[in-house]
Amino acid sequence: KMDVLFVVVVVLTTMVGVVFPGTMATDAISISQPLTELSLKASARTAPPRGWNSWDAFNWMKGYFNEEEFLEVATTVKNELLPFGYDTVTIDEFWYKGDASSSGSIDEYGRAIPNVTAYPSSKGGFGFKPLADKIHGMGLKIGIHVMTTVPLEAIREKSIIKGTSISADTIVQSSPCPWNNGWYPADMSKPGAQEYIDSIYELYAEWGIDFIKNDCTFAQNFHLDNI
Repeated sequence: KMDVLFVVVVVLTTMVGVVFPGTMATDAISISQPLTELSLKASARTAPPRGWNSWDAFNWMKGYFNEEEFLEVATTVKNELLPFGYDTVTIDEFWYKGDASSSGSIDEYGRAIPNVTAYPSSKGGFGFKPLADKIHGMGLKIGIHVMTTVPLEAIREKSIIKGTSISADTIVQSSPCPWNNGWYPADMSKPGAQEYIDSIYELYAEWGIDFIKNDCTFAQNFHLDNI
């Protein structure tokens, strides 16, 4: 029974990235004898992303999370958690809005960009690049939350997808994310859909983003061709 308990603990630790202070993920994994030698070696090579995420930590419905607070949190993570392997700080949903009820910010190609009121260093079209540079300077990685896949603002404005003459409203599926109707999955059978997805990840790479939390992509909302 104890062996089974250890397996459950190790699996949960691997999935959610919980590691007890003073131990590494490989230490926790090694105590489970029932695991195969192959799975032990594979687990020792990799560990789940570990760090801090803004979801539920701030009043995101009112937009009460901003660049100043993010940098304050990042400093704490650097000083208190980085020594234990927690190296990623992530900005969750609504970074492209002033608050949950407002319209989101998009660029000329219909891609979500940071709200300049909440993230003033993004002014002038810099996006998250200045903020990412500061986070990297702390020895940390930066992550952002993204939804599947096209923001409603790009659909309404018929934004032209980068490198094409195709508008964003022509590449989406008929139904939005069921719990956030501000985002629509791409229909990958449509011309321009792949180009749109390529363009948003190109943008994230230009910003220096290290980690993506891709939401509304599970259960009935899972679209393999959007990944």
